[in-house]
Amino acid sequence: MARLSRERLSKHPGIYRETYSGGDERYVVMYRDHANRQRSKSFQTLKEARAHQSRELVDRERGSGLRADADRVSFREYAQLYVSRHPEWAEGTRRTTEYRLGIVNELLGHRRLSGIVAGDVQELVASLRAKGNAPSTIAAHRNLVASILGAAVDDRLIAHNPAQAVKVPRVKKHAAARAALLTPDQIAQLIEHLPDHWKAYGQLIAWTGLRSGEAAGLTIDRVDFLHSSLTIDRQLIASRGKAPVFGPPKTPSSVRVLPMGEAVAALLREHIESRPLGESGLLFTTRTGAPMGRSARGDAWRTASEGLGLPDAARGWHALRHTYGSMLLAAGVDVVTVSAWLGHNGPAETLATYAHVDPANLLATADIAAQLMSARRSN
Repeated sequence: MARLSRERLSKHPGIYRETYSGGDERYVVMYRDHANRQRSKSFQTLKEARAHQSRELVDRERGSGLRADADRVSFREYAQLYVSRHPEWAEGTRRTTEYRLGIVNELLGHRRLSGIVAGDVQELVASLRAKGNAPSTIAAHRNLVASILGAAVDDRLIAHNPAQAVKVPRVKKHAAARAALLTPDQIAQLIEHLPDHWKAYGQLIAWTGLRSGEAAGLTIDRVDFLHSSLTIDRQLIASRGKAPVFGPPKTPSSVRVLPMGEAVAALLREHIESRPLGESGLLFTTRTGAPMGRSARGDAWRTASEGLGLPDAARGWHALRHTYGSMLLAAGVDVVTVSAWLGHNGPAETLATYAHVDPANLLATADIAAQLMSARRSN
């Protein structure tokens, strides 16, 4: 599409309006980065362009101030700036980042950026391991530190990123998922121990593999009994100190429409008939009719699972999702279908997380090649 004209907006210095063939318009922001290089970025609306321009001006002023006193900048101070530079983050991402920073800052927060060495980051990793954190949790904290220190390198506050040299325990998704698998009897016992108003919620996750937040955010308008389908296009998320709200799903590929089998349809019909809908038509609510926030869901799991002897790795509702995905693959459902059903980014993620080697399958595979070759020779 060809650009027809560029108009400088006198009321908004540094912003231009570009007109393209077909009548499309874009607003272009011209600015200089921390290295004083000329940059530009275009937006569909003037509001977005002005917001970006404001962020860049504030960011540059902060960065200049930091560089002028770089030796005194603490990790905590720069981490706050790092978070403020990402207004596009979803609320869940921001909340998780702030939670992890709270842990990281206990060890690194008071340290000067210029004084942090690889050994300090390694000490953080060792501390997390000593507290029994999973490899994926340790990797997430180390990666956050590496991202922050990498941004500090880009801002010319430090010469190199000391976190790059620090290794973390290898994350084996399939091993973690296998350790969290539940048996049908364990799932039945778990559902039985749930309060009546939680039973359908737990059963739905066990029968569909929905994420905990996806199930908690399911509303009546997303349930189509006529066409027997569920629309999953949002989840219930909780902001610190605020009531749970609807938010986007975990990834774009998490948006999906799933067919309902007869069992799931009957489960939801019975639940809807037995309990009033919550705010915005929520199917599942707490005893008081409030949305099922993250803490409420965690409390319900811990109370119901207590004394059942579940695997140590089965620490929450995600264990039901792990079990569901593994059961589909074990039943012979192809990985592409399983990936689409679970809302994964692709089959590779599904295999890395849910595909486990079954000894029975190994035994059945042992003589396949010999049998096929022998049959071909006899022909």
